[in-house]
Amino acid sequence: MIERNNIDWVRMDFVMKYRKKYFIKTLYMILLVLTSLLILSACDEKKEKALDVESVQDFNSEDYTIGVVTGFIFAEEVKENLPNANVKIYANREDAYKGLMAGEIDGIADDEPVVRSRLRNDDAIKLVPGYVKKADYSFIFQKSENGEKLSGEFSDYVSELRSSGKLDSLDDKWFGEETDNKISDDASSLPNTNGKLKVAYDSEIPFAYSSGGKPTGYEIDIIIGFCEKYGYALELVNDSFVNLFSGVSSGEYDAACNGITITESRKESFNFGAPDYNGGTCIYVKAVVDGAEELQKSDTISNSFKNTFVNNGRYKLFLNGILITIIIVLSALVGGIILGIIMYMYGKRGYPLVRLIIRIITGLIHCIPVVMIVMLVYYSFYNHMAVGGMLASQIAFILYFADEIYMMIERHAIKRKDDEEDKYNLQDKYRLEFIDTKEFFHILFKDKEEIVEDFRERVVTLIKMTAVVGYVTTQDMTRIFDVIRLESKETMIPLVATTIAYFLLIAVVIAIINRINIRSKKDENSTD
Repeated sequence: MIERNNIDWVRMDFVMKYRKKYFIKTLYMILLVLTSLLILSACDEKKEKALDVESVQDFNSEDYTIGVVTGFIFAEEVKENLPNANVKIYANREDAYKGLMAGEIDGIADDEPVVRSRLRNDDAIKLVPGYVKKADYSFIFQKSENGEKLSGEFSDYVSELRSSGKLDSLDDKWFGEETDNKISDDASSLPNTNGKLKVAYDSEIPFAYSSGGKPTGYEIDIIIGFCEKYGYALELVNDSFVNLFSGVSSGEYDAACNGITITESRKESFNFGAPDYNGGTCIYVKAVVDGAEELQKSDTISNSFKNTFVNNGRYKLFLNGILITIIIVLSALVGGIILGIIMYMYGKRGYPLVRLIIRIITGLIHCIPVVMIVMLVYYSFYNHMAVGGMLASQIAFILYFADEIYMMIERHAIKRKDDEEDKYNLQDKYRLEFIDTKEFFHILFKDKEEIVEDFRERVVTLIKMTAVVGYVTTQDMTRIFDVIRLESKETMIPLVATTIAYFLLIAVVIAIINRINIRSKKDENSTD
């Protein structure tokens, strides 16, 4: 018996060493391919051709195609003021930018303050003189008595800023060339003298966005100063652009900002404060340097890396995102295993009503996509809390992994035969009473290798599934990737870094599971 076990251990040890060697080779190969792609994309030299336009009105021709982002009013403004131009719709600003660089379009219509901010860090583009349409921007407030009161106070405050020259100072701060002054005060320290305002914002540089995990920006400075003057405490919530309007309309938020354009149609549904920025929709194109070849500054590896991780301490954001992802994974592992075992035991031996409830719960969890579970938990219970996204993500993934554990136990219990009564499978024998829970799990784990392999695959799926928690504003790795991409205007390096981080996280967790399994095998062999 001892001899046979020693042979099995030697065989298993050989297999594990082979797997380890294969894993390391695969890791090196993946990193080599990703690095090669990064170098090729970063070192690509660009040849620019001159675009024969001197003002925005020159685009009013069928010879030109203007890119616009869906969800904004740019397409309508271009069609209204440049009716002869062709329009191409893009899902987001980065896709439109890539289309411009690839030559799919001749220019991009966007808010002038957004373009001004982008010009500060991007030598590959330039602003065309003139506007497609001039516009004013401000905060929106609810169409109610309280909303009218707040918008009136806000208008008075903006008028004071404008007359004192402080609004011009804010313009210099957020649109100027300096990079080390782009920081807003901490809103949490404001005294609650006249109540608390809940203000939502979308990530729109330089108006309002998250930097270093904290709300910052041109309009963040304005709303903090406003609350300080009128004695309001302030809660800032990051949300999607669409939710800004629905949230204010329903009363979930007292106000919202994002460089929101004041329009007549929006005035019918919301109270606007006095304009805090005057600009409009403009067009930017690829920059031209006398038709010569040049290696763009923003395209070099060192500058891209610095812009992605070093500037404004963005590496801290990335590390925080990794930590939050790990916390969600560990919560789901521990909570899911415990809850899954409890659900299985009481789903088989509990009172009929308890068994029915557990079957309904597991059936619902099993049939609903995990992203929908996360969003249902968040918007039903936690969307009003500062850490609501994190709590909702943990609870949703505990439920998800509990269902996975439940299904795994049931699958192996049906397959496992009791040595003494071969005609019964394990689940049939213990389905009502679980006379001896310890005996049940002892028999269940007789073929432990198969269960460990099944468990390992479910853990890998769990980790990959956590990439959806950014939908509820949780600052996990994928959400941080999006924040850094918006701030730095870099896409490739943050994407590669996030991919590698997920790969390493999965590899480490698998290595830990394998290590525990090997130690367990050693203990069994030494006992025999």
